[in-house]
Formats: sequence, C-alpha cells, structure tokens
Amino acid sequence: MTNDANTRATNPSVASGSPYPEPLPALGPKEKWVLFDGPCVLCNATVSWLKRRDRRAVLNFAPHPNPEADGVAFWDGNRWYHAHEALFPILRELPVPYPFLGSVLARVPEWGTKKMYRWIAAHRYTWFGKNDTLTACPVPHSSTEPPQRSC
Repeated sequence: MTNDANTRATNPSVASGSPYPEPLPALGPKEKWVLFDGPCVLCNATVSWLKRRDRRAVLNFAPHPNPEADGVAFWDGNRWYHAHEALFPILRELPVPYPFLGSVLARVPEWGTKKMYRWIAAHRYTWFGKNDTLTACPVPHSSTEPPQRSC
C-alpha cells in the first residue's frame, strides 16, 4: 500500500472531506488518543469525566494540535475517528456499562448522531464558554507530530 493510500485507510478525513485541513499522524497500535478542543469548557469537562471513568488508564488526552479542527478526534490504535463517529469507540474503552451504552447509541442512524453532534459543537462556546488558558495539556508542535504525553 502506498503512503497516500495508507493515510486514507487510517485517516478517513483525507478521503471524506473532514473539517480537519491536515491528516492526523498514525500513532502506535497500542496507543489510544483523544484529541479535543482545548479552549472549550464542555470539551475539558468531558475529558475530566472520561478520565474519572477510565480505570485502566488506556486513554491519552491532548488538545488538538490544529486550532482550526472543529471537534474531537480519537485514535484507537488502527485509525482516526472524528466528530460524531468518535463517541462510540471511546465509550468501548471504558468499563461497564459504557461499552453497552456505546453499542446502543451506535444503533441511532448516523444522520441523527451527526446532526446532534454538529448542533452541540456549533453552540458549545455560547452555552458553556471558551477559555484559552483552561487546559493544562501539552500541545504538540504540529499536526504531523504525535502528542508527547497524555494530560
């Protein structure tokens, strides 16, 4: 497989016209990364919620290295999931009952989850606020360089 084809296989944003202008790097097969909107108060609260439930400490967190990226990205060890499609694989990494909840939510038609995600994403700063100094997570130097460590 060529590098370009490999990038498309592991990064659907390259082929699908994702809101991410640059492809995210492929990380290690055993690493699981959640990249989020660092200044977003809702996103930081969600990361705190996930950290409290991630008893096995399998998830790593970092603010998204691309400030123009709009939403969450999740690397599961094989590929990137973006925005509304990231919720279900993230829930699978948590203890019971969250994998079950994720499989129930995955049965909602994609147009419904995508529309709900975009609606919340469009209003997250208005409803919950934005704080550029909120996150204590290290920001990678570029979108082609993986995060150095989890926050």
